[in-house]
Amino acid sequence: MTPPMRHSIANLPAKSYAKIEFLQEKVLELNNTFKVTFFDGNQMFDKTYLFRKNTINQKALQNIPLMEVKGVLIK
Repeated sequence: MTPPMRHSIANLPAKSYAKIEFLQEKVLELNNTFKVTFFDGNQMFDKTYLFRKNTINQKALQNIPLMEVKGVLIK
């Protein structure tokens, strides 16, 4: 199990992104869970993303809609 990373971004404009923390490649060989909690107005939302082992890789890169960058998408 890897340790939790706790970071806060005070304000993130729509259709933008922020780099949180560098991940070592060895960690990508494991299942990686990311929890994102955010407010929209006065309502709090929470979403958990699971990237299964070895799914974050160069072959999985694709265009990210609205952001004009390449990355790995999951649902």
